[in-house]
Amino acid sequence: MLKPEESTILPWGWTAGKADVLRGIQECGFNLAGFVAPKELNAVSRAGMKCIVFDPKNHVGDAEAALDEKEISRRARHQSLHLLHADLGE
Repeated sequence: MLKPEESTILPWGWTAGKADVLRGIQECGFNLAGFVAPKELNAVSRAGMKCIVFDPKNHVGDAEAALDEKEISRRARHQSLHLLHADLGE
Protein backbone atom coordinates (compact mmCIF):
# COMPACT_ATOMS: atom_id res chain seq x y z
CA MET A 1 0.00 0.00 0.00
CA LEU A 2 1.21 3.49 -0.80
CA LYS A 3 2.14 5.73 2.11
CA PRO A 4 0.11 8.95 2.48
CA GLU A 5 3.24 10.92 1.58
CA GLU A 6 3.35 9.12 -1.79
CA SER A 7 -0.32 9.38 -2.74
CA THR A 8 -3.19 10.15 -0.41
CA ILE A 9 -6.37 8.10 -0.42
CA LEU A 10 -8.84 9.16 2.26
CA PRO A 11 -12.51 9.06 3.14
CA TRP A 12 -14.10 12.48 2.78
CA GLY A 13 -15.55 14.04 5.88
CA TRP A 14 -15.03 13.67 9.60
CA THR A 15 -13.53 10.50 11.03
CA ALA A 16 -14.38 9.30 14.52
CA GLY A 17 -11.49 8.08 16.64
CA LYS A 18 -13.09 4.69 17.26
CA ALA A 19 -10.99 1.57 16.68
CA ASP A 20 -13.67 -0.15 14.56
CA VAL A 21 -14.11 2.93 12.36
CA LEU A 22 -10.36 3.26 11.81
CA ARG A 23 -10.03 -0.47 11.12
CA GLY A 24 -12.82 -0.21 8.53
CA ILE A 25 -11.06 2.70 6.86
CA GLN A 26 -7.88 0.63 6.58
CA GLU A 27 -9.82 -2.41 5.30
CA CYS A 28 -11.31 -0.25 2.53
CA GLY A 29 -7.79 0.56 1.34
CA PHE A 30 -7.59 4.14 2.54
CA ASN A 31 -4.10 5.13 3.71
CA LEU A 32 -5.15 8.26 5.60
CA ALA A 33 -7.82 8.41 8.30
CA GLY A 34 -9.37 11.58 6.87
CA PHE A 35 -10.27 14.74 8.79
CA VAL A 36 -9.85 14.20 12.52
CA ALA A 37 -10.40 16.39 15.58
CA PRO A 38 -7.33 16.94 17.80
CA LYS A 39 -8.92 14.92 20.62
CA GLU A 40 -8.92 11.86 18.31
CA LEU A 41 -5.20 11.96 17.43
CA ASN A 42 -4.14 9.33 19.96
CA ALA A 43 -6.69 6.85 18.59
CA VAL A 44 -5.47 7.45 15.04
CA SER A 45 -1.88 6.95 16.15
CA ARG A 46 -2.77 3.73 18.00
CA ALA A 47 -4.37 2.47 14.78
CA GLY A 48 -1.07 3.11 12.99
CA MET A 49 -2.59 5.73 10.72
CA LYS A 50 -2.05 9.36 9.84
CA CYS A 51 -4.71 11.99 9.34
CA ILE A 52 -5.49 15.58 8.49
CA VAL A 53 -6.08 17.47 11.72
CA PHE A 54 -9.02 19.83 11.62
CA ASP A 55 -9.61 22.12 14.56
CA PRO A 56 -12.31 24.78 14.09
CA LYS A 57 -10.24 27.10 16.31
CA ASN A 58 -7.60 27.15 13.56
CA HIS A 59 -9.88 27.22 10.54
CA VAL A 60 -8.90 29.97 8.13
CA GLY A 61 -11.84 31.92 6.82
CA ASP A 62 -12.08 35.50 5.59
CA ALA A 63 -11.62 36.98 9.08
CA GLU A 64 -8.54 34.88 9.80
CA ALA A 65 -7.01 35.66 6.41
CA ALA A 66 -6.73 39.29 7.53
CA LEU A 67 -4.77 38.46 10.72
CA ASP A 68 -1.38 40.05 11.19
CA GLU A 69 1.79 37.93 11.17
CA LYS A 70 2.20 38.07 14.96
CA GLU A 71 -1.27 36.55 15.57
CA ILE A 72 -0.72 33.89 12.91
CA SER A 73 2.57 32.91 14.60
CA ARG A 74 0.88 32.78 18.01
CA ARG A 75 -1.84 30.47 16.72
CA ALA A 76 0.67 28.23 14.91
CA ARG A 77 2.75 27.87 18.11
CA HIS A 78 -0.38 27.02 20.09
CA GLN A 79 -1.39 24.33 17.58
CA SER A 80 2.15 22.88 17.49
CA LEU A 81 2.21 22.58 21.28
CA HIS A 82 -1.23 20.97 21.24
CA LEU A 83 -0.07 18.37 18.69
CA LEU A 84 3.14 17.71 20.64
CA HIS A 85 1.14 17.00 23.80
CA ALA A 86 -1.16 14.69 21.83
CA ASP A 87 1.87 12.79 20.50
CA LEU A 88 3.15 12.41 24.06
CA GLY A 89 -0.23 11.16 25.23
CA GLU A 90 -0.80 14.10 27.54
